Amino acid sequence: MGNFGAHIMKTIPAVVSLILILSAIAFSQEPEPGKFEYGKPEDMRGLKTVYVDTGSDLDERNRIIRLLEKFGSGLKQVDRPSDADILIVYNTTSTRQSYTRTVAGAPGTAPLSLPGAYTLDSGKGVVTVNGKEPSIRRVVYNFESGRRDPLAGFVRKFVKLYKEVNQ
Repeated sequence: MGNFGAHIMKTIPAVVSLILILSAIAFSQEPEPGKFEYGKPEDMRGLKTVYVDTGSDLDERNRIIRLLEKFGSGLKQVDRPSDADILIVYNTTSTRQSYTRTVAGAPGTAPLSLPGAYTLDSGKGVVTVNGKEPSIRRVVYNFESGRRDPLAGFVRKFVKLYKEVNQ
């Protein structure tokens, strides 16, 4: 085999070991199955505290808290997820959409093409409550919308649902 072949044969076990170690690390970072249960809105019955998670977007978080009060949820906002009965996770994504509008020109002239653009906000929200074990969250409401002001639509629908189950 020569020196090169002997070197390759010595390197293969080290490479295989490295691949196995990296694979173990990658799989250990995957979410564990069973971290979520699926419930129903009625699971919010009698719950009184809420934590709002919008990642690093404090303006969006503060707006959700204001809307929860404005729409009369009656929920007490807490500053730590561990203190909350209900956890709201929400995110807005903005995309820029381009379009071209064609306008008829004067008689005998070519139509005029006018470019334009608008921003489309889409929002995703999920509401969870505590599951049977402390490390498990129970999903009770899911929301996704690309309409105008999806954040307000999410909060409005959530408050309506919360009030219905807590009459």
